[in-house]
Amino acid sequence: MKFTPRNTATMAIVAVVILLFVALHLHQELKVAGAPGFPLDDAWIHSHFARNLARGYGMSYNPGIPVSGSTAPLWTLMLAAAYLVVPNVIISAKVMSLVLYALVCLLVFKILIRLLDDVHFAFLGALLTAMTSRLMWGALSGMEVMLSVFLTTGGIYLHLLYRAETGPKQYARTGVFALASLARPESLLLIFLALIDDFLISRVDRKEKLPSFAVRAATHLFFFFLLLSPYFVFNYLSVGSLFPSTYLAKRGGGLLPALAHLNLQELHKSVFSYPALYVSNLLEVSRSHNVFLYWLMFVGMAMVLARSFRKGATNEALLIPLTFILYPVLVGALAPSRMGLRWMFRYMSNLTPLYVVMAVVGLQGCVSFIRTILKEFWVKEKMATSLTRGILAVVVAMLLVSLSIEEYENSKFYALGVQNINEMQVRIGRWARENTPPDTLLAVNDIGAIAYFSERKVLDLGGLVTPEILSYRDKENGVFEFVARNKPDYVIFFPNWFPDFPAHDELIPVFSISLELNAVCGGPTMAVYKTVWAEERETQRRASAKSPKN
Repeated sequence: MKFTPRNTATMAIVAVVILLFVALHLHQELKVAGAPGFPLDDAWIHSHFARNLARGYGMSYNPGIPVSGSTAPLWTLMLAAAYLVVPNVIISAKVMSLVLYALVCLLVFKILIRLLDDVHFAFLGALLTAMTSRLMWGALSGMEVMLSVFLTTGGIYLHLLYRAETGPKQYARTGVFALASLARPESLLLIFLALIDDFLISRVDRKEKLPSFAVRAATHLFFFFLLLSPYFVFNYLSVGSLFPSTYLAKRGGGLLPALAHLNLQELHKSVFSYPALYVSNLLEVSRSHNVFLYWLMFVGMAMVLARSFRKGATNEALLIPLTFILYPVLVGALAPSRMGLRWMFRYMSNLTPLYVVMAVVGLQGCVSFIRTILKEFWVKEKMATSLTRGILAVVVAMLLVSLSIEEYENSKFYALGVQNINEMQVRIGRWARENTPPDTLLAVNDIGAIAYFSERKVLDLGGLVTPEILSYRDKENGVFEFVARNKPDYVIFFPNWFPDFPAHDELIPVFSISLELNAVCGGPTMAVYKTVWAEERETQRRASAKSPKN
């Protein structure tokens, strides 16, 4: 598709809309939080990894100790490169994400042009994407959200564009899906979904024999895993698994462990309960985002499915509904999160552009149907067209107003998240830097901002960057047993996560921080305890300092 001046103007409007809502969010951020920041502590984990990498310490959380603790290593690499140019990670992370956000809107525009050949509906799709609150939150979160969304959407666009190619271009989508897997590990599923799509369409068209398809699919998979082989090797060498320690820490069972251990109860959950839970949660998130788009999405999904299975079709887009339907099913079956579904909109945000695309396809289908019905009832064509345009204008106005209201509410949630993290984790991290010596060891419940601002070595009680703790986690009092073995100087935790910790004589309360209104933290209170081991080391240092030198 060539960009005409008109198309360029429409995308400029989309960019302006993004900037207007960015301004709203940043205004709320300064109003509520009083200072810039991130709405989740996890963003500071990425920032800490990136800063260590930029400083020459490699992929490590505690400098000099390699660990595959980044779920999104590609995002970490991008942050590290940006840190060398702009050391302020808040600015660099948000600017890069906003650029990716604009590119996602462009991809939605191009996908809809391909599907509908209508610049007006394509523009509407790009505009609706720009006004999607969950993507705006992701773009300002400091997380890998927009990178994952961009690579997923880009890979699907390349799949639609080059699916009939027999030369090197057919591997473009495979390369992009490999990159997407470095932005979110669940994105490994995308290449398999693309091959399922290839298989189904080839059965409809009967243009490719099964042996030929099998060879082509094997070639794509070989290329895909070849690109990811350094990632798997690094993970295996650092934590003994093909996946990063964060994945191991957050995974709550799944089909493969159930089969490996012949756990019938877990097998039942993996086949039925988890997939159903993930699908229902995705649908609930989609419905709560915008009820109009939600129902239009189902219409568009049906239309895309019908067109894809029609012989001789030239704009098959089966991969779009296929991904939206099967992605949550497979994630629930293979890698359910032990952290619950609270933040699933973050992990499934890469499906949002597909949701918008199907909704716009559905809207065009409804408009076309209404126009046909009006003409059938002996309304003159000109009148039918005018009435249809009027109905469309009302629907679009309702969509824009409802999405604007959602953006406003989202800006308050985003700002409260920044306030929570700044008031709790950032504040404790700065306290640790100002009040502890550089060789202090902290055992921490939330490792992001505390490690970033304190620049102290940490033990991760959640196991994200301290995988050694995972074998202790399911034992009774196992986490404290691990703490006692490593003898940190301070233990910083959510009391609601570890209610038994205060009862241990080895911990001496120092202070705690409580939030008036908690939106994003693991608990309303975080407590700081000094340990008897720190007291003993300080006593030994004082004694050594007083002893006469020989």
